Amino acid sequence: MFRAALRAGFGLRVVVAALSALLVLSLVLVADGPLSRVVDPPSGGADPRELGALPADSGGVPVRPLPPATSTAGGTTGTAAAAADFEPFAKLGDPSGTRFDPQRSRLVSQSMFTEEYVNPDGTRTSRQSSQPLNVRDEDGRWRPVEVDLAERAGRWVVANHPLRPSLVGATGDGELLSVQADGVGAWLGLADPVLGIDAEVDGSSAVYRDVSPGTDLRYEVTPGSVKETIVLHRQPVGSSWRFTLRTQGLTPRLTPGGTAVELVDGAGRARLVLPPIEAWDARSGDDGPAFTGGGYGLAASGSTWVLTVSVDPAWLRDPKRVFPVSVDPTFALPATDAWAYKSDGFACQNCGVKIGNSLGGPGGSDSYWQWAFYFNYPSLFGQTVVGARMDFWRCVPGAFQRAWPADLWHASGLHFGGMGQHLANAVVGDAGSFSSSQLTAFLRSQVDNLTVGAYFMLSGTEQPGTFSYKNLNTTLYVDTGSAPPAPTVRPT
Repeated sequence: MFRAALRAGFGLRVVVAALSALLVLSLVLVADGPLSRVVDPPSGGADPRELGALPADSGGVPVRPLPPATSTAGGTTGTAAAAADFEPFAKLGDPSGTRFDPQRSRLVSQSMFTEEYVNPDGTRTSRQSSQPLNVRDEDGRWRPVEVDLAERAGRWVVANHPLRPSLVGATGDGELLSVQADGVGAWLGLADPVLGIDAEVDGSSAVYRDVSPGTDLRYEVTPGSVKETIVLHRQPVGSSWRFTLRTQGLTPRLTPGGTAVELVDGAGRARLVLPPIEAWDARSGDDGPAFTGGGYGLAASGSTWVLTVSVDPAWLRDPKRVFPVSVDPTFALPATDAWAYKSDGFACQNCGVKIGNSLGGPGGSDSYWQWAFYFNYPSLFGQTVVGARMDFWRCVPGAFQRAWPADLWHASGLHFGGMGQHLANAVVGDAGSFSSSQLTAFLRSQVDNLTVGAYFMLSGTEQPGTFSYKNLNTTLYVDTGSAPPAPTVRPT
């Protein structure tokens, strides 16, 4: 994502840009603690969604068959006759949607990524998001995540946010960007500070203009990230940049091939990650912007680190490039239950919801994306599913994106093309919603049979030569009744 090369004179300044960009923390389906009652937040606990990471395979897409569907009941399960009549729940309106009403439904429990509501008709809705919904305040109480920046002691901060982001008021006055989460943190600063450039703040965004000739640094706080973009308004001299990185409780390390960086704790567990770099130009029209990737370099420098961000120089210098060019690295919490797969064999575990044709192959050729993911529906065990809807929306606001058909599937395998049963379709532009009786029935069967390990897969329009790429966030709404039938073990 650090596509835009900066001038020779930017050198160390670019370092800050890249470093800042690194702090784009996308909390994508990260391990979530148990739900707590609104009036009495619980202590943390193990997350039943936490799965082992797929093995890296430098030769292509990591592919593994999904584990057999299993039942926590200890054997083959069936559904016993209910003591109560649940048919009325199934007939309450359209079972292919949700009864959740943001104005009238009452919040009864919550955690970072999940909320539970009681609806006006007596059903309950579980709302699960790929982005944080809530964060604990200093007193341990859940508060809605905020994104707007507020000035405090010469810096711009967001108090109720999982990453506690902090941006410097003016360059040269301390480190440019800091992010902290769960006792660990990272700080980015310009190796060659440019003094006295004030942050221009508007709500959740901040801009530092002309940190180098023709180059701006832009930041956007989202519920799960501090997104940095290096904006190159004209052709730079180089195609790589060095940054300084300081950490607390973490040691950075490169993944195989240098496509990403993991920041690990003393036990070797990744606590923060820098997913693969993405960069794009300002080309418009039916072809959309041109995309490319990049790589990282890492070297110790005393008590800090020097991080090198590189992009393809041929792509950057191509006469077809349309400026400004944007470079967008991401600093994220590690996701164990979501994978993006590309048709050329590339796979990314922490790079968000990517679907469609990015035209990002050699020479602008076809490059299709698909996304496999897992929601915490085992938390619904013991309830009766009566409705479901899955919403998607673009990661960062901007110019309207053309709408394209997309499809939701049950994933038969974790790899490109791993589609199983078709569950729903929708048209997705800046946003889109998937609902169908098939989606509701699928989730009902998983919950009734106490099945663990069933993934979803999302695919976009995969038409040769047509730009249809989307980078999205998602929320799942699942409606349940109040007294479901219990599964029984069939004799073998």
